[in-house]
Amino acid sequence: MSYSLSYSARLARRQARDDLPQRRRTLLGLAIVAASLLLSASLLLAAGLPKAGQQHVTAIEYGSEWPLTLSEGDLACHDNGAITLKSTEGTEYALNDKALGQGYPAPLAVWKYDENMASGVNLPLTPLIQHGAQLCRPKPA
Repeated sequence: MSYSLSYSARLARRQARDDLPQRRRTLLGLAIVAASLLLSASLLLAAGLPKAGQQHVTAIEYGSEWPLTLSEGDLACHDNGAITLKSTEGTEYALNDKALGQGYPAPLAVWKYDENMASGVNLPLTPLIQHGAQLCRPKPA
C-alpha cells in the first residue's frame, strides 16, 4: 500500500510540474494577444480617426473655390486658434496668421493662382479658413 501512495504522490507531483509550463504558456499567450490588441487599437487611433477640431476635406467638396493644387487634406483648428491643412504627404500648411506665428509654413508651393485675375493673384483661402474656424468652436451639447 505504501508503494501505491508513493506512486500516487510521485504521479501528482509530476502532473503538477508538467502543468506549470502549460499554465505559463497559456498566460504568455494571453499576454501576447492583449498586447497585440492594444497596439492595434492605438495604431488605428493614431492613423485613421479624425481628432477633435479636425476634418478631412477635398477639392471636389469646394469645387471652383478650392484654392490649392492639392486634391485633399486634413483641415485642423488647433487649441490656439491656428488653422492648418495637412497634405497627404504630411506637410501641415498655415492657413491663418496664428498658424504662421506658430511656425507652420505658408502654402505658397501649393496655392493656386486665380485665372480670372491679373498674374500673381492667388485664390482666396477664405473658404478653408471659415471652415477651419467652425472646427474651433465647441459643438453644442
